[in-house]
Amino acid sequence: MKVPFKLLRGSAIAGVAFLLATPALAADIDVTISGINSTSGRIMCRVFNERSGFPIRGALQTVHGAIAEGTSRCRFSDLPEGRYAIAVLHDANSNDKLDKSFIGLPTEGLAFSETGKPAFGVPSFSSAAFRLGADGSRLSLRMSYP
Repeated sequence: MKVPFKLLRGSAIAGVAFLLATPALAADIDVTISGINSTSGRIMCRVFNERSGFPIRGALQTVHGAIAEGTSRCRFSDLPEGRYAIAVLHDANSNDKLDKSFIGLPTEGLAFSETGKPAFGVPSFSSAAFRLGADGSRLSLRMSYP
């Protein structure tokens, strides 16, 4: 059975277009958090790829890490290349949210990618963002407490 050349050419073009339109999901972000002041609760790590909701809502992935000897680790897997920001919370009472004082300031430990301790509040997505390439990324963050 002969297959018309036009059909083969159309199928090949469609296949190439599909491959080009599908992002490679191969990069990982490995995060090591140090300076954790107690073993109570757990570490909540969130990765964002846009400023909307950063650092609380709209995370692309959320992972939890155990605390051992003042450190924890989190891994975000299978991310396409792009711009990301990481927000880490020491959820000391394991209630899955950032606790705040009566005036709205955080009462639990926080850490962010690409920034030190912000002078006031939390950093913007832009100041915490970094570029993730195909080879992945390893970050070392230090927890800050109020």
